[in-house]
Amino acid sequence: MTLPIPFILGHALSTADAETKTSLGLFEALVARLEPAVKREIRFNHGVALEFPQIVASYLLASLQRVRVTSWGVISALNAHNEVLFVMSIRSMLESAANIAYLKATMQKAYAGDISRKDMTYLAMRMKFATRKPDDWELDEKEAKQVSSVNVLTAIRALDRYAVTDLGFSSDKAMTTWYERLCEFSHPNCLGNSVGSELNFHAGLETFEIDPGVRADILPLFSNYAFVSLIAFCLIYNGSWRMLADAREVLPVWEPSGDPVILLD
Repeated sequence: MTLPIPFILGHALSTADAETKTSLGLFEALVARLEPAVKREIRFNHGVALEFPQIVASYLLASLQRVRVTSWGVISALNAHNEVLFVMSIRSMLESAANIAYLKATMQKAYAGDISRKDMTYLAMRMKFATRKPDDWELDEKEAKQVSSVNVLTAIRALDRYAVTDLGFSSDKAMTTWYERLCEFSHPNCLGNSVGSELNFHAGLETFEIDPGVRADILPLFSNYAFVSLIAFCLIYNGSWRMLADAREVLPVWEPSGDPVILLD
């Protein structure tokens, strides 16, 4: 670890209840566990066809990098009492967990023989190079179709299924509900625009805080979302690597060497 890992400052939790402090303590500890899995570089193996295993390895490590930086954003937003950035960072982590949940579920289909390696390779390429702005890359219609991004709600539904089968959730739409709520607070709609303000229609008065913080009713709810999003990402990430290892796939080499999984025990 060459960078100082951010930690939650005491003042950020001055109004938090015990359960919230526990959730954020677990989250903070998990953030530090990401570091040993980080790689500086990977080199693709040109001795085999460039199929999905090597592309998936690249995608997983890139996803780890994004989640790692986003988790720092959650902590920084808490320390700065910035509710908008706090919520948006958590939503980003949930999306990353959903994407690799979708990827892992599709890999399982490939190894079960339900889809071909070729189709799995196209899916891996699509996720690695996904874009909603193909014109920026000057792609033609065929190329644009091959790198069209997976619909976020499709990915979230994969995370819904994982939450039921592996995390013990009873609702089969829990992650969808979480995502929709995070979006409501991230977008400049009614809830998103209500940060640091209070509207009293009866009195005909609206007030604005000069130094708004994270609201007391939002902190415990979304702190739990933060931890679950991050632990789900870690578990799915590790499970994806295990599938590749169990299939004895030829993978890229990376530096620093060593197992790329996140050590959770």
